[in-house]
Amino acid sequence: MAGPATLSGAIVTLTGWGEVALKATQSGNSTYAAATDVVQTFFVAPPDCTIANPVRLPNGTFSLAFYGELGSNYTLQASTGLTNWAPLFSFACTNSPTSVLDTGATNYSRRFYRVVGQ
Repeated sequence: MAGPATLSGAIVTLTGWGEVALKATQSGNSTYAAATDVVQTFFVAPPDCTIANPVRLPNGTFSLAFYGELGSNYTLQASTGLTNWAPLFSFACTNSPTSVLDTGATNYSRRFYRVVGQ
């Protein structure tokens, strides 16, 4: 098994989001041949209204992945100190994740984000 999950006996517990790969095996015996191993992969998406994978690009822009409800409208807000939040722009969640860029981040040494539904 690989990815954000654990296996205990026959119970798989998801521990985060990302790609999970499970491998099923069955050994043979004197009557039956071993089964071919099967690998099943799937993606665990984070809950709606989650910002993931913030990356500061070489030009100072921040790139964010946003997981939201498809077709819903949101506003990206930013803060430099977690007290005062300024709206940056509004967007519609057209796919999940939706890529969001903060081109104004080049003016700040650090930036915090939150997304508010409309």
